[in-house]
Amino acid sequence: HEPSARMAAIEPPRLAICGTNCRLPGRVNEMATLGSAVSAAYDMVFEVPASRWYAGDSPAGLELDVTRRIGYGGFVDAAQLFDHGTFHMSHAEASATDPQQRLVLEHGYAAFHAMGSHRGVLLGSGAGVAVGIYATEFAHILAQSPLGRSVYASANALSVACGRVSFVLGMHGPCASFETACSASLVACHSAARALQHRECDTHLVIGINLMLLQASSIGMAIAGMTSPTGRSHTFDSRADGFARGEGASAFAMSRSSCGADPGMRGSAVRQDGRSASLTAPNGQAQQQVLRAALSDADMTVDETALNEAHGTGTKLGDPIEAGSLAAAILATRRDDNALAFSSVKGNLGHGESTAGVTGLLTLAHGLERGRAAPNPQLRSLNPHVGSALRSRTLVLPTQLADLPAVPNAGGVSSFGYSGTIAHAVLRRAAGDGMLPALVAQLVCRRIALPWLDAA
Repeated sequence: HEPSARMAAIEPPRLAICGTNCRLPGRVNEMATLGSAVSAAYDMVFEVPASRWYAGDSPAGLELDVTRRIGYGGFVDAAQLFDHGTFHMSHAEASATDPQQRLVLEHGYAAFHAMGSHRGVLLGSGAGVAVGIYATEFAHILAQSPLGRSVYASANALSVACGRVSFVLGMHGPCASFETACSASLVACHSAARALQHRECDTHLVIGINLMLLQASSIGMAIAGMTSPTGRSHTFDSRADGFARGEGASAFAMSRSSCGADPGMRGSAVRQDGRSASLTAPNGQAQQQVLRAALSDADMTVDETALNEAHGTGTKLGDPIEAGSLAAAILATRRDDNALAFSSVKGNLGHGESTAGVTGLLTLAHGLERGRAAPNPQLRSLNPHVGSALRSRTLVLPTQLADLPAVPNAGGVSSFGYSGTIAHAVLRRAAGDGMLPALVAQLVCRRIALPWLDAA
C-alpha cells in the first residue's frame, strides 16, 4: 500500500545545521574561536568583573565559603552594548529592554545571516524561533531605576525573548521560549526539530541565552552548595566540588534537507527525572532512557557514535550518575574495539545554564567537523566514583586533543535541568564533509553604549 498523506507528511526529514553564531566567555564570538579555545583547553572562567558585582560587597553575615563560591564565573564581554538602530528600536526602548533579549536579537539574526537568510528573505516567511532562557534579573534592576516607569519595561517577560525576533524580522513560524533551567536550550532544539519534521516550517532558529546581572542568584546557589568554592567545574575529576557559573548566547539555524548525505541533527529526546532522591537530584534510569530514546529517534545503534558532549557539571553526585547512565545505555553493548570519547565544555566556560545545551551542541559539531575530541580541561585525577561507574575500556576521557576515528562519524550531547527535565540530541557528520559551513558569517554592526549595566 502507498503510505498515507498523513504518514508522508510526518516522515522525519534530514535536519541540516546551516548557520551558527555565539557570544561566550573569553571573547569567544565565532565558531572558529570556540573550536580553538576548547581544543587548547583554555580556561575562560575569571573573577567576576566589576561591571557585575564585587564579592567583597556581599551582604553581611555570609560565610567565607559562600563568598568564595560567588567570586568567579564565565562572563561575556561588553554585554551592555547594543546597536538598537539595526533592529529599528528607539534608544528609549533599547534602554528598558532586557539585555538577554538584545543578545537574542543580535545573535539570532547573525545565525540566520550565516545561512544566507537576510531580512528580505525572512520577512513574511514561516521561519520559526525557539529560545532557551532561564531568568529575568534585569527586571529587578529596572525596578530600582527610573527606567522601571518606562512604557517598555513590561515587555521583559521570558515569552517576549522569542517574540522579539519574529516581530523584528517579520516571521510567522512557530515561536516559543523554554524555561527548563539548565536544559532549556536543548529542549528548545528538540521542539525546533519536531516543528521541522512535521513541516510546520522550513527553517528554524534555536538560541540559548543566559546573563548573570545580579549576585543574588549566585548567593542562593552558593548557600545550597551547588557552585564550587574553587571557581571551576572540575568535570569527572576527583576535585569535583560544584560548578562554576557561566553565561553567553549560542545560536544555530536548522533547515530541512532532502539529501540523506547532508550533515546535521539526526535525533533528539526529552524526558523527566521523575522520582529521585530529591527534586534537584539526577535519576540514572531516566538518563539512560533519554539516551536510548534519542538514538532510536536518530535510527542509530550504540556503536554509531564517536563522541559525547557531557552535561558534566562537576559535582560529586551528578558526574558519577551521568557516567553510569552512559555506561549502562551505550557502553554495555558496545564493541570493545569501538572507543567513545567523552568531554564537556563546562570545564572551559563554566556552566552556561540555559545556554549550556546549544553551546555543547556547537562544541560537539566542531569536534565532529574536525574529527577530534577536545580535552577535559579540568581533569587531572579521575573521580573514583566515575571510574567505578564506567568499568569500561571503550570510553576515553581525553586530557589532550584526541583524533576521532573516521567512522563512526556521529555524536551526542546531553543537557540536564535541575528541576528534572533532561534532553539529549544526536548529530551526524556526512562522510567527507564538514558539519558546519566553512564560512560562518558574523553580524557586523555599530555598537553604542547603554549606561544601565555600569550604573548598576
